[in-house]
Amino acid sequence: MSNKITWLSVIGLVAIVGAGAAAWYFGLLGGEEKRLLARISDRQDLVQIFEKAVAGEKAIQKNSAKAELYLETGLDWKTIAELSGHEDFFKKSLAIYEKGIEKFGSKNILFYLNGGKLAERLGDYDKAERYFVTAIEISPGDDHGYLALLDLYSYKMNKSEEDVLAMLAQGEKTLVSNSSIISARASYLRRIGDYGNALKDYKILVVRFPDNSGYKTIVSELENLLGQ
Repeated sequence: MSNKITWLSVIGLVAIVGAGAAAWYFGLLGGEEKRLLARISDRQDLVQIFEKAVAGEKAIQKNSAKAELYLETGLDWKTIAELSGHEDFFKKSLAIYEKGIEKFGSKNILFYLNGGKLAERLGDYDKAERYFVTAIEISPGDDHGYLALLDLYSYKMNKSEEDVLAMLAQGEKTLVSNSSIISARASYLRRIGDYGNALKDYKILVVRFPDNSGYKTIVSELENLLGQ
């Protein structure tokens, strides 16, 4: 009986200490952080990521020259947003990446790409476009900016076919290895019903990737559709 009482006492003490630690931690947070934490307080997995993100922001204040701190902290806030469905965490993530843009943007396009994706997620398509275009200007030999613009133009901004194809033509011309652009354009042309030009691109891809059965299948489908 005494052993049972002892263990119950220990469990109770742990619970009290745990509650005290939680209250102490909560007291260290600012008003906005308290409000955000309250939204996910019933999810211990998210609370742990939240604590990591808050620690990341404090680390940035102490060592603002480490780009990886911005990337990791931005990702932590984004992860909470995706898992919780609360949009304010996307805003927190975007704010971190925009600080990274100010400090490292001219050397690291990841901040522009990540910031653009978050702006797109939050419905600020003009900002997303600016960030993707800037990423291309900084690193014209990287295909990620072009592919991000394609998705933005096609699914969110309803850009004209002429605008979309002109952007992809720029990527095809600029990139040394432009197969990803040709593949993206082929898919886009097929989606909008321009089967003749889509077929031309897929034939280029079949020559470049002769072992890709998927491209061969699409070529056959388009040839049958066009009566070739």
